[in-house]
Amino acid sequence: MERPPVPSHPGTEPPEGPEPDETFSRSGGSRARREAVEILEVVLLSVVTILTAWAGYCAASWSTHSRLDLAHASTLRVESNRALGVADATKNFDASTFNTWFIAYTLDSKQKMAVAERRFRPELERAFRAWMATDPEHNPDAPPGPTYMPQYREPGRAHAA
Repeated sequence: MERPPVPSHPGTEPPEGPEPDETFSRSGGSRARREAVEILEVVLLSVVTILTAWAGYCAASWSTHSRLDLAHASTLRVESNRALGVADATKNFDASTFNTWFIAYTLDSKQKMAVAERRFRPELERAFRAWMATDPEHNPDAPPGPTYMPQYREPGRAHAA
């Protein structure tokens, strides 16, 4: 069987030699075997294509989950920092009201001490009463202030953690 002439560009000639079918036949292969190899190639390329698509899907899915997890962690960090700021401000308020009471105490002003005590938050008042029960004026083992008492709970620290 002769090959039809192929138009060529100047300086290029089609390769000389037998047809591909003839080469395959000479090497002992059959047409059925050649078709089986072609089908196997198509199946293999299809599997590779599917696996590539699956890998792309998994990468995109992981990326989305990762982004969502990072956004959630960032939200929790912001909420924790806000709660910590509120807790610090509340503890500063407790210290300030106790310092006001202590100044009034050192001035021996019962009226000013009463005003300062009315400003105590309930949590500080509970610790203040327990601290006063230790007789801090005469007891050298008494804690230095109500915030050192076990009855005093640091405001908002548990929520900030």
